Amino acid sequence: MGAVLFSIFTVQLQFHMMTGPGTSIVRGLGRIYDEFYYAVPNVLFLIIILPLIRLYQGQWTPLGIGMGVGLSTVLAAAVLLWRVHRVLGVRWSDYIRDVFLPGLASYVVGALVALPTLRAVSSVSRIGGVAVLLVAGTIYSALVAFVYDRILFHASERIYVRETVQRVLRGLHSRKVANEESV
Repeated sequence: MGAVLFSIFTVQLQFHMMTGPGTSIVRGLGRIYDEFYYAVPNVLFLIIILPLIRLYQGQWTPLGIGMGVGLSTVLAAAVLLWRVHRVLGVRWSDYIRDVFLPGLASYVVGALVALPTLRAVSSVSRIGGVAVLLVAGTIYSALVAFVYDRILFHASERIYVRETVQRVLRGLHSRKVANEESV
């Protein structure tokens, strides 16, 4: 149950974080009242969703409460994003392509890596599990980098990231050479 709750709150936090730029922009425009499009729906959704989950489950459970809080936040974030997009004239297709899908990509890759990793970790010792997790983390990082580079990045972003990685690698190499020369 703990892993499910962590997953719920990870997704909920992702949606909450997507509201940050919108609230900052409307606040900067002097439209502080637009922030109520997040707070008020969040409370209203929670008032509706929590009793429905309790009714469905027949009792109060940590998982049910977590699901209710997570779903309320996701729905309230959608309301605020709708409002901010309307105020700023941002098209949903642009937002989904440039913001939502890149954020979602990490979760999709994570799910693909997590399923075989869970099986592998449960069938080995604790030390073997650490090795499996290190390999899985490396595979996850490589797959996310590939997805971003080949699917999500625009050409200018791809060039910027590659130049940055090359600059960091050159810096690490020059630092290594300097350390070897001083020894």
